[in-house]
Amino acid sequence: MSLVNYTSHAVDAALLYDARGAPLLVVAVKVSRKLRSPEEAHDDPLLVHKTDVVFPGGALRYPGDMPPAHEGTDIVCHGHVYAPGGRAAYEARAQIVVAGVRAQVIARGARTMERKLVGLAPSSPQPFLKVPLRFENALGGPRSAVNPIGTGDFAHLTPAEQEGKPLPTIEWAGDAPKGPFGSPAPAGFGPIGPGWEPRSRFAGTYDEAWRRTRAPLPPLDFDPRFFIASNVGLWSPAHLRGGEPIELDGLSPEGRIVTTLPRTPLGIRVGDEWQRPELDLVILEPDEDRVSLTYRVAVSMRARLDRMPHIRVVQKRILSAQRGDA
Repeated sequence: MSLVNYTSHAVDAALLYDARGAPLLVVAVKVSRKLRSPEEAHDDPLLVHKTDVVFPGGALRYPGDMPPAHEGTDIVCHGHVYAPGGRAAYEARAQIVVAGVRAQVIARGARTMERKLVGLAPSSPQPFLKVPLRFENALGGPRSAVNPIGTGDFAHLTPAEQEGKPLPTIEWAGDAPKGPFGSPAPAGFGPIGPGWEPRSRFAGTYDEAWRRTRAPLPPLDFDPRFFIASNVGLWSPAHLRGGEPIELDGLSPEGRIVTTLPRTPLGIRVGDEWQRPELDLVILEPDEDRVSLTYRVAVSMRARLDRMPHIRVVQKRILSAQRGDA
């Protein structure tokens, strides 16, 4: 297999297997542009991630770009919630809107549970200029299936143990959206790790019967929705195309960012056939002024493993010049 990249974007390819054990050739292209000027290339582009990349605290940062299957487009946003106008505040809202996908959170200053005349109650929040938009700051804890690295999950603590404990500083604005199994989603715009609900319930049953009859293939009850990594409410069931409007509020010192997803016409040729890549993942990082998009194709290689094809990745504006390239 040879891969020729005629673009300035990061490209990688891998031979994988689908749930039935059939070989698949997966090609991924990572496009990184400036968030506020989507026609400009970013100076620090992301690479294609063959596996998940996590933060030091354990939260998923970048989902792997090369799953064998993926429905729709995941939307992920990392950064901070900023106090409006650059003045210290006790509370601020942040919202992300991409095409028809919308989510909103509230950031509050640091609080703890303290003893008052009426019993335990949250302390007054401390003023802040920005609050990290991280799942460590959302409701959860070691016993939480949806956010095991969060804070403020005191159901298993006595009142004496709760006193002085920190409370979440990132919460949903309004009712917490719930996943397909009814579990409330952790507040934030980051992706969900493979061991967290709801993704973990789609992974299937890895028991002794699986080890004897299926390993290393996925179990029979594996659900491809496992590969959807975006938080609840931040997934587009229809693949985005590029050019869709983006509106970010409260996620930058300047307040609102209004921009669009980059338009990136790509052509991927596998052997003698041109493939149409789908946009699987959008990563918004306003603090870095970066938007990254992952385009992917998966081509069945059944009965073709003895002659691995040549792969060419091109910009569509030069596609006509490449059509005669054998």
